Amino acid sequence: MRIWDPLTGDLIQTPKYHPMWVLSVTFSPDDRVLASGSLDKIVRLWHPATGALTQTLEGHLGSVVAVAFSSDSRLLASGSDDKTVRIWDPLTGALIQKLDGHPMWVWSVTFSPDDRLLASGTGDYIVRLWDLATGALTQTLEGHLGSVVAVAFSPKGQLLASGSSDKTVRLWDLATGALIQTLEGHSFPVESVAFSPNGQLLASGSCDKTVRLWDLETGVLTQPIEGHSKLVEWVTFSPNGRLLASSSGDNTVRLWKPATGALIQTLEGHSSWASSGAFSPDGRLWASGTSDGTVQLWDLVTGALTQKLNGHSSYVSSVAFSPDGRLLASSSGAQPWDPAIGATTGADDNTVWLWDLATGTLIQTLKGHLGSVVAVAFSPKGQLLATGSSDKTVRLWDIATGALTRTWNIEKGVTELEFSYDGSHIRTNFGLLDIQSRFFGFL
Repeated sequence: MRIWDPLTGDLIQTPKYHPMWVLSVTFSPDDRVLASGSLDKIVRLWHPATGALTQTLEGHLGSVVAVAFSSDSRLLASGSDDKTVRIWDPLTGALIQKLDGHPMWVWSVTFSPDDRLLASGTGDYIVRLWDLATGALTQTLEGHLGSVVAVAFSPKGQLLASGSSDKTVRLWDLATGALIQTLEGHSFPVESVAFSPNGQLLASGSCDKTVRLWDLETGVLTQPIEGHSKLVEWVTFSPNGRLLASSSGDNTVRLWKPATGALIQTLEGHSSWASSGAFSPDGRLWASGTSDGTVQLWDLVTGALTQKLNGHSSYVSSVAFSPDGRLLASSSGAQPWDPAIGATTGADDNTVWLWDLATGTLIQTLKGHLGSVVAVAFSPKGQLLATGSSDKTVRLWDIATGALTRTWNIEKGVTELEFSYDGSHIRTNFGLLDIQSRFFGFL
């Protein structure tokens, strides 16, 4: 997983310690936390600015294939192939709810706009709605004849759209659970659904190579949009609703005018198919993640490719802008896992890099750890950096010189670090370390 500055193309952070593929990633709405779900059954929470691992959420018995924050950033939902959805407090890492009742994989999760409900789509053809105050199952929306692979709430939270392998999109009334419309027209499975910001249109992308736009007041297909030569992986509207983007296996991202269905831009130059993508918050940039491991940034006014971010060794499974547009996160397949040795086959360099974000330059390379560095934290005044590693040490560094000032030996690998407000202590997942004391252990 990598975090990029979309304006300069500079690599800001490379959060490590996913031993297996990263399957999903998302920013919290307040931009303070980045969540990632992995094949190793763990949800990890990161500090985007520093790359520090702040929480490790364990409990799933299968791969974590979907993660989503509530609109107030106070809750995190994770869906897994262990047939459960789990609700977490991202501040403390505590498990709040375990939503059982799915007989098959949970493919997608999403919060309602008011954060009172959670929708989950699964392989048993059913959409489930959960009351987050109680954890109770409030509705089961049945009618699909295939796996539900995409779900989306309307902006006002009154409707839910679900896309399925049965080639249909269905609209549901959340007050009653009634099926309002079955939108037919796709000739192959529906891969993605998205509401326009004003809630008047619904877009769907399909394996039949088309994008379709539906008028939600009438249920009428307003535009069958054609042009892609392979399946459409996903669709999304720009923040102002004036553009619709679609990504396809034909290695292009296309931008359409929803009012007319006219093609505005074809973003070509992807060396492989665009596996993910996102608009910047101001709608001026588009980021594409590709299956060859690159992230590309596009100017939506000119259609020009402005940056190409190289570094991933596998496909980029997801990209997301932070709400202020200053950061971009991209996740990718991890280095191969060797079950014989219980580790990845590629070696970590065990270093910490410090970057000047104004210039994108590398200002320090901190060497000394003998294992993967999994947590970092700045002191309140920014003069010191604490690092925790799988080598069972916590190290303290002078930012100005890069000098190692102190080393604590810990019995286990430290995965969480945070300075106290006055900078006198470091909180870890095993206890407090006193910076000023000569005692080299936990308080």
